[in-house]
Amino acid sequence: MSSTASRPDHPVLAALVGDWHGREALAASPWAAAGEADAALGFRPVAGGRGLVQEYEQRRDGVVTLEGHGLLTADPDGDGVLWWWLDSIGHPPLQPARGTAVGDVLTLERTTSRGTNRTTFDLATPGELRQTIAVRLAGESGFAELVEATYRRV
Repeated sequence: MSSTASRPDHPVLAALVGDWHGREALAASPWAAAGEADAALGFRPVAGGRGLVQEYEQRRDGVVTLEGHGLLTADPDGDGVLWWWLDSIGHPPLQPARGTAVGDVLTLERTTSRGTNRTTFDLATPGELRQTIAVRLAGESGFAELVEATYRRV
């Protein structure tokens, strides 16, 4: 089945469309050791441009260590964005992350019984996507940076 979906109306979601490759600096976490990784992301419009499907693959030393799939859409009840995310760590989303864009920066946050995840997609530099992920584990008082990545459009 081919897709003829148009670009999303939301400007930051529209700017994400395409393929991105880059490097990630990873802090130690309950899920993985600290280190660096190569990663590829792809964002494709779906449902007539009402959403984006996100594909993600992380590699360390040439071995796939994390895969993920997301769905982003403009929030129909406001000017924000909703993001459903599922990855090979295996914790299914009970609810979407919610966020807003300020200029070219989209920040999304989701809280579960394990803690709070704050993901930022920064498209301020043409042809570059900077992503940061910070977590506040349940019982912790502050956020700790988990991922800092820079991807280039390919």
